[in-house]
Amino acid sequence: RRWAEWLVLQHRFGPELPPAGSAHARRFRQLVLEGIPSSLRGLLWQLATRSKVDMQMHEGYYGRLLDRAAAHTKASLTSPSATPVPGPPAAAEIEADLKRTLPRHGLLVTEESYATLR
Repeated sequence: RRWAEWLVLQHRFGPELPPAGSAHARRFRQLVLEGIPSSLRGLLWQLATRSKVDMQMHEGYYGRLLDRAAAHTKASLTSPSATPVPGPPAAAEIEADLKRTLPRHGLLVTEESYATLR
């Protein structure tokens, strides 16, 4: 029964939450307090955080970020230095942490295994 109510609310309001103070908003809050069905948690998380709206407003942004990261990775693979660190300043910190993190881990014994983490 609650599952059906969730679907009705989602269908009625689409990617937005019900307007604050409305009867639907009060029912939405009550349904949250009663528990969100596992099958609807991802959808409701998108509603509550407006991520679905943001994704629609910034369509293609994630793909552009991936392309930029791939370009940095390609540049680091072709760089002559031993441990190149292209990209944002945080990249240098990550590079420094690679070998300090789990130094005795069996899967992190070769330079190639560390390269998979970059």
